[in-house]
Amino acid sequence: MKNHSVADLSVWFIADKNEGILLTSDGTLRSMAKLHDIQTHGLLWIFDELFQENILPPEDLISKLQHVFDTNAYYRTDSKLFKAFNQLKGKWKESLS
Repeated sequence: MKNHSVADLSVWFIADKNEGILLTSDGTLRSMAKLHDIQTHGLLWIFDELFQENILPPEDLISKLQHVFDTNAYYRTDSKLFKAFNQLKGKWKESLS
C-alpha cells in the first residue's frame, strides 16, 4: 500500500471520526476507507447529487464534467469512469425531454 499524504490521512480521520463520507478518487485511500466502513464517493457522484438536488441544470453538469474529462488525463484514460460518465449524460439528457 502506498504512503498517504498528511492531507489524505486527515480527511480519512475526519470522515472516520464524524461518520462522514470520504470524497476521493484515490484507489488506495478508498480501499483503506472500505476496511474501516467509511462511505466513499467520487466526482461523478458529486455531479449526480447536483443533478438530483436540482442545483445545476443538466446542460451545465454535462459541460462542466466534459471539461474535466477533456483536461484531466486520469479521467480521460479511465474507461470505467468514462462509461459511467456516458451513462450519467444519458440520464441527465433524458430529464430534458
